[in-house]
Amino acid sequence: MSGHEKAEDRRCVDLYEDGTCQRLDGYYCPQCPDRKPANGFHTTLREANAARQKEWDTGNQITLAYRGNELAGEVGEACNILKKLERERLGIKGSRATVEQLAEELADVVICADLIAMDAGIDLDAAVRAKFNATSKKVGLRTRLHGPSPLSHGGRHG
Repeated sequence: MSGHEKAEDRRCVDLYEDGTCQRLDGYYCPQCPDRKPANGFHTTLREANAARQKEWDTGNQITLAYRGNELAGEVGEACNILKKLERERLGIKGSRATVEQLAEELADVVICADLIAMDAGIDLDAAVRAKFNATSKKVGLRTRLHGPSPLSHGGRHG
């Protein structure tokens, strides 16, 4: 038996206070029978958002209105980066931005959208797939988005 597990329950001994494994092999500890995420890593944005939300908003005070304003702010920041990129393309004087900065802001938009969906109990993967496919059908395109729909994790406001 390795020093990684206890003889009496064969469970990982390198645990954080919340029971997640501190050892990392990919995303999960191979010796943890419940395969809990290791080192705070998660396999989906929803899992990570849910875990981080518990850390960040311990009083569970953040509302959908707050999230909506947060999303609007992140979209505004992405639009500002787009303006600066376009300014450079057009050769207009002014401050500049990079595609890397745009990537960061777009990532914030996606994270915020998932937080709103999580709070409202929306399966965002399924909603995106349904909307994409409905638009393709409506405009007569063959391209469809397929894939399994993960179970909705429920929400506080749904």
